[in-house]
Amino acid sequence: MFLVGSLPDFHKSSSLVSLRLANTGLSGLLPESIGNLQSLSVLDVSYFSFSGKIPNSLANLTELTALLLYGNQFPTKSHLGLASRVESCHQRHNGFHGAMGSPKSNEFPELRNIDLSFNEFVGPLPSLLANLMELQALDLSHSKLYGEIHEIT
Repeated sequence: MFLVGSLPDFHKSSSLVSLRLANTGLSGLLPESIGNLQSLSVLDVSYFSFSGKIPNSLANLTELTALLLYGNQFPTKSHLGLASRVESCHQRHNGFHGAMGSPKSNEFPELRNIDLSFNEFVGPLPSLLANLMELQALDLSHSKLYGEIHEIT
């Protein structure tokens, strides 16, 4: 049975460590108050029918190591401000389009797995992908990106 409705506002007193709501019937906006879940290490809202922008408050989730947002309806690519501990970021099938943003040189020192496949990115690959020193898996398939991935030094 599917859940219906939308997510409530989250309070700072929550000690929630894992929020896995993939493939439910929930929809709407991902609330800005998601950033109040400061103990959260896993956020999985895949195939959730979210719309609107990705909240900036995700940067407050300093314990977050896995972010799974694929299969939603985010209308445009937006800068994804994440805490630096994130190891795995999956955002395939989100309808992102345009040029792919470039991470800052020290933005995601722990990032090991990125899946941005089945979006509508176009243009050159960001050269700063080479600065992701821990990167082990990168999936940009089904996009129109071009260029070289430079060797990590």
